Amino acid sequence: LSLFGPFYRFLYQHLGANLPVMNLARFSVCFLLILIPTFLMGGTLPILVKHFTRRDPALGRRMGLLYGLNTLGGVLGCLVCGFVLLRVFGMVRATLTAVVLNVLVALVALLLSLREGRGETGEEEAQPAPQPSAAAEAVSPRVVRLVLFGVAVSGFCSLAYEVFWTRMLTLFFRNTVYSFTTILATFLTGIALGSLIYSRWLSRRSDPVRLFILLEIAIALSAYATPYVFIGFHRSFFSLPAEYLMFAKAAAIMLLPTVLM
Repeated sequence: LSLFGPFYRFLYQHLGANLPVMNLARFSVCFLLILIPTFLMGGTLPILVKHFTRRDPALGRRMGLLYGLNTLGGVLGCLVCGFVLLRVFGMVRATLTAVVLNVLVALVALLLSLREGRGETGEEEAQPAPQPSAAAEAVSPRVVRLVLFGVAVSGFCSLAYEVFWTRMLTLFFRNTVYSFTTILATFLTGIALGSLIYSRWLSRRSDPVRLFILLEIAIALSAYATPYVFIGFHRSFFSLPAEYLMFAKAAAIMLLPTVLM
């Protein structure tokens, strides 16, 4: 992080008067800073999914559980860092704390991998690969491609909603690390709850494509309603000081659509 300080100051001194170019330069600096760690973070969940589903055909249930637990961990990390670590340790020590925790996770994963490697007896290779269900076989490749395209568009919209809700709520929360922590933690909480609900009650449905369609429609309707909820609470619920009921205010806007996501 400190290596980019002089570079950023140079950009600001020479581009500060040109706001569009300056914003592009700021984006480029942020992108270069977080590209590698976030790229690696994104690889951890697929590895776990591959590991825990290779002997289990119930991919949807396991995936929902893993994604929910992974996201709950993100909620806990967001809250602890935003409300505790930064205030107690400062930015440098809080970052080092996260680094140490990452190294500990790596060591635990390595020990578990070595222990599992010693315990394998070769049965896995002898087991037949799980056969696709009748519902999976009934889905045409064209439908699969359309669903994958829909998933990509849904992800695009989800993060666009998060930006929109952040801009909406910071009108009342003020632009502080606590407001950003509250908004992000609420967003992730909804994602985690939705994943766990799917894993527990909905993963065995025989019509996943229809469920996907219904969820996307429900997300659109609930997200469309959020500005009206925001306006309706403007003179009552949201008139309270920003320090009070921060999570309740964020949940009123974000929780339903994020659970559906």
